[in-house]
Amino acid sequence: MTDQTLPGADGVTEIRKTQRSLTFWFVNLVIHRWAGIAAMLWLAVLSATGIVLDHPEWRWSQQMTWTERFASDHVFKDETLGVIVRKFQVNPENRDQLIGGGTRGLWRTEDGGQSWTDVPYDGTNGLPMLYDILPSVNDPWGTVWLGTDDGVWQVSGEEGGATQVGLAGLSIKDMDLGAAPNEIIGIADKSRIFRLNTDNPDAVQWIEPDGVEIPGLPEEVSLARILVDLHVGAGFTGGDLAIWINDFGGAVVIILSLTGLFYWLFPRLWRNPETRAKWDKNTRRSTLQWLFRFHGPILGLLAIIPIIYLSVTGIFLDHARALLPGTMEMTTSVDVAPGPYRLTSLSGEMDALRTNPNEPGYITLMTRMGLIRTTDGGANWVYDETTPFAVNQRHHNAGFVHRGDMTFMGNHGGPISLRSDADGVWSDIPSRMMVQDAAPLVDTWMLKGSGGFMEWNPATGDLTAMGIPNPPLEGMPIIKFMTDLHTGMMIHSTFVWVNDLAALIAIIMCFTGFLAWWHKKWI
Repeated sequence: MTDQTLPGADGVTEIRKTQRSLTFWFVNLVIHRWAGIAAMLWLAVLSATGIVLDHPEWRWSQQMTWTERFASDHVFKDETLGVIVRKFQVNPENRDQLIGGGTRGLWRTEDGGQSWTDVPYDGTNGLPMLYDILPSVNDPWGTVWLGTDDGVWQVSGEEGGATQVGLAGLSIKDMDLGAAPNEIIGIADKSRIFRLNTDNPDAVQWIEPDGVEIPGLPEEVSLARILVDLHVGAGFTGGDLAIWINDFGGAVVIILSLTGLFYWLFPRLWRNPETRAKWDKNTRRSTLQWLFRFHGPILGLLAIIPIIYLSVTGIFLDHARALLPGTMEMTTSVDVAPGPYRLTSLSGEMDALRTNPNEPGYITLMTRMGLIRTTDGGANWVYDETTPFAVNQRHHNAGFVHRGDMTFMGNHGGPISLRSDADGVWSDIPSRMMVQDAAPLVDTWMLKGSGGFMEWNPATGDLTAMGIPNPPLEGMPIIKFMTDLHTGMMIHSTFVWVNDLAALIAIIMCFTGFLAWWHKKWI
């Protein structure tokens, strides 16, 4: 006897087709489509601002300004006002005379910052971004060297404009004095070390360590370091490739937002007979086909990985204050971490350096894993076990400044570590300030941090605010405006939860988008 209520083979196939269709309808329409429409605008904003933040080397983002009216206190006070003057030199005989600047210009003051005058870069149409100021040995006020995004320049603290010395077109992030007279040793493009004799600037000597083995490197790296590096384009691969992968992920999110919107919008517009009449059937079909293909299998599938890790790390950074302490204690072996943490190549890994004029072959480099040093001019490198704190466990590269006979090292949150050339022993100044630059006075030191100029007395250990005002610049750089917008702090401190929701939706859409593509393939 046959149960007539049971379906035959054809009936089972139809039921399964119906189930798959309902599943696709739920995933594509209910979840993917409406979640995408809800988060589309803010995801595009996060992606566009993220791309700009990936490229602090873009002059326009550092030098074009936006109103500070809606800026958050932190970004405006610390990240905008706090870096107008980032590098400086003071007249050792008159502390009221300074020359200093940053990415927005170069200025002089004769009255302790009460008034500032512009210092021009002679012979250039644009305004170079200043990264470093290095006083000469014999005339620290009359001859000052400038490291910029367009090579090395020379200027007098007393008067006149800056003139270019050499290495035009290269980004000079850090410099120190060499052992030879008038020799500068510095870092170009974070990847090469140069020796430049200012009397013969065309005869540049290069140190390009690659494929190096560095004994003694830390064997572990913190989860905090990896998560932060991934988000800012420094953790996935070495060099610029990681940044471009992040940029690709951000650009795809913007394009996906547009193509997804049009894929949803066009069929609704075509419901209007007049609009529908303007598009023939084949054009409508091919338009939807190419929107789907461009949206899904061409771009969406390629960008799934960067979209997911940018979203996950973005949620982490939204709550960094609470999560950083714990994740800095959680470590993993560098053998399973991404390649850059093994430092097999130093290309893109040179953040700062110091030399010892009494040892011609001595160079210490600051890297993401801490200090490494060479005593033979770069032929061999070893990890500096005297590094005062575990840089590989911090979430941000440390500051590293060598002036006079003193080296200063610090990270966000402090303390300031310092070491004299005489004894080579590190000690701490109990301060949360990260030293941007330093210069010796008669018996004290002038230090610069995001909170302004400070005077440090080595005899007493006291740090005292000097009250030197900034040059009177208006507005905030576009990149700082983007920072405020990207974090949501410009809107409200609780807006991070909206960022979290948008990131969560982006992750969900990666999976639902993949399922939708798997169901339809190329349509």
